[in-house]
Amino acid sequence: MDYKIIEINDNNKKTEYTNTILRKLPKWFGIEESIQEYVNTVCKYPFWAAFDKDNCIGFFSGKIHYNRTGDIYVCGIDPEYHGKGIGTLLYKELENYFIRNVCDYVIVKTLSEKNADTNYAKTRNFYKKIGFKELLTLTEMWDTNNPCLIMIKNLYPNNIAFKELKISDINNNMLDNFNRYQEVKKSYRKENGDWVLKDIGYIKNWDRKKLETIILYFSNTINKGGYVFGAYENEKLIGFAVLLNEKFGSRKQYIQLENLHISLGYRHKGIGKKLFRLCIEKAEKLGAEKIYISANSSEETQKFYVSIGCIDAAEINKKIADDEPYDRQMEYKI
Repeated sequence: MDYKIIEINDNNKKTEYTNTILRKLPKWFGIEESIQEYVNTVCKYPFWAAFDKDNCIGFFSGKIHYNRTGDIYVCGIDPEYHGKGIGTLLYKELENYFIRNVCDYVIVKTLSEKNADTNYAKTRNFYKKIGFKELLTLTEMWDTNNPCLIMIKNLYPNNIAFKELKISDINNNMLDNFNRYQEVKKSYRKENGDWVLKDIGYIKNWDRKKLETIILYFSNTINKGGYVFGAYENEKLIGFAVLLNEKFGSRKQYIQLENLHISLGYRHKGIGKKLFRLCIEKAEKLGAEKIYISANSSEETQKFYVSIGCIDAAEINKKIADDEPYDRQMEYKI
């Protein structure tokens, strides 16, 4: 059977669904005070609900700490629907939200194995199946009879590392495994002041000569005081972002993100968002108010930048815009 997973923005619905589901789970949520706290506070956080036809059968809600760590705030599945994969579907929606917001980890608090409760043993097994590991137990968080286990999931594979590149990192073979290939089926064009999606397709790819040009570009950028950030799988470069160091704009408020690319096979995994976050952190240290992006017109590229909070630039850099007339000039407010 297919179940619908829907993001809920109506605060009254968040409260209603939370109250209904938690009261069906007395073996997990048996303290009235705790239920009331969740019901009264869940409206502040992102919320996804699962439905069988029009009947809410479960939900997940989460929040973010320090801009880096997602937290499963509260969740529950109607007992009649346990074991049907609904929790996994709901968690995936919440995890995607954390990835879009450039979190590195997700945590969840549950009852430790030091308490022999068999229902919570099932809960811990569920979290393990979706990638969580035990981090630590805190007896002082709740009480000694109910020790709190904090579990954690790394949103990026352990073999993917991010770093700011130095000149010593630049070498002639660093892009040997990088695959720029992108088949674009639709692109945006500006018509009468609006961005309209058109059936304009093309293929983007880099040959060896272009790759050599990019490597030289990395060196020149760093030598001129700019910044190159890389994502590596083991020793293989799979993504990069280039941030220039020259401020511009009426108040010198902008700094330009000149390039951001992810190798084919590694896209849609949050790597681009992580690289963008590194650029934000660097730009903030440099005193910039906004990041300026000349965004490719492809549907995929536009969706990426919009998803991370970029909007049309308040001020257009004419030189940059003239270089790529079909690009959308965008900004990100730091």
